[in-house]
Amino acid sequence: MEMYRDARESSSNRFCKEHRMKLIQGDIKYGPKLPIGKNCAKVQTYLSSAIDDHSRFLLCSRFYDGQDEAIVEDTFHQVIVEEMALFAA
Repeated sequence: MEMYRDARESSSNRFCKEHRMKLIQGDIKYGPKLPIGKNCAKVQTYLSSAIDDHSRFLLCSRFYDGQDEAIVEDTFHQVIVEEMALFAA
């Protein structure tokens, strides 16, 4: 446990939020081109992910066939649904 406590005090973690779920970071990356289009045409996919800044825990990650604001909203919605399920259990 000392190793983890000391790591929090290092300069590499000084920008890390001090509590879980205080800051969620999101990103969108290009995924593979998959044959999911009309007549099995290859379509570019995008990976939308959300990560907790404190724990670096991956909260949600999904592939989508478009790159618009709706995928960011859906990713954030899935994070909220998963967190509410954890509190309800």
